[in-house]
Parts: sequence; C-alpha cells; structure tokens
Amino acid sequence: MPTYQETNLADALTCHTTRPKDLATHANITAGKQYMSFPLRVKENLLDGFYNYDKNQCFLTDSSNSDRWFTLDFGQPKCFQHVILYAMNYDIAKDRFNNVQVRVSNVTAVTPPDDFSAYDLFGEFPGAASWGQVVEMKSPKPVCARFVTGHMLYNNYFQVCHVEVF
Repeated sequence: MPTYQETNLADALTCHTTRPKDLATHANITAGKQYMSFPLRVKENLLDGFYNYDKNQCFLTDSSNSDRWFTLDFGQPKCFQHVILYAMNYDIAKDRFNNVQVRVSNVTAVTPPDDFSAYDLFGEFPGAASWGQVVEMKSPKPVCARFVTGHMLYNNYFQVCHVEVF
C-alpha cells in the first residue's frame, strides 16, 4: 500500500517496485451524494490504495445528474500521464459505469450543477464497462493539474471501485 509507513525499522526489509507512486492516495476527495442504501460504499474507498474486488469497497453515487461525479484535489498541480478507474466486479457494471469522462484543471474546483466542460478533457470511456473492467486513460505527454474529476454522463447510479493517478 503506497501510504504504509513501517513503524519498526529493525525488522523491516527493503522492497523495490517498478510501480509508480499513486497520486490519488494523497488527494482530498469531494463527490456527489452517496447512495445511502449502501452505507459502506463511500468516496474515501477510491483513495485508500487498496481494492480486492469487493463491491462494498467501491463508491456509489445517487442517480441524479448532479450526483454522478467525484473530484480529486492534490492541493497543488501534480504531473501525471495515467488515470485508471476500476468498474464494479459484478454484472451491473454496464449500468453503473457507462459513458465516463475524466477531466483536469488547475482552477477552482467545479461541482454540479456547474458544468465540468470548463475542465480539459483528459480521457473518456464512451461505452458500458464489463464486469470488473479496468479502464486506463493515458495522455501521450505528462499533464500537470491540481484537480482530476470523473463523471458519468449515462443516466443511472455511478459506481467506481478504485482510482489511480500516476
């Protein structure tokens, strides 16, 4: 887990990885209203650096237009080329992760009913996700932005299970 800090260095082993640092684990998150029938599916689940394909570790919004979104705030611009979103590991992923856009910006955070089109389009997933699909959006050059927002244009609940930015 990227945020893990060893407390006892006397028995710690050095571990090397080629996996890049996930910026999302250190971000602040705001989001549309959570769908309260599933109280464990909170927005903070997107940023914990861990996902074991349990649907209760996802984030589920209400279905209204003004609620199908999340925004990460890094506090200051960070440079990255990849945004990875994990769809739900269940057959209704096609309805809860459908027609999703990721946008970036350095200006003040936008929240609905304002329009996310004020942000620059980073990537989009124009269709319906399959069961447990991992959607990777990649920029050909590094993008530097303070805010990363994901929002679903399809008229239904929006469920994302994990976010990585690097």
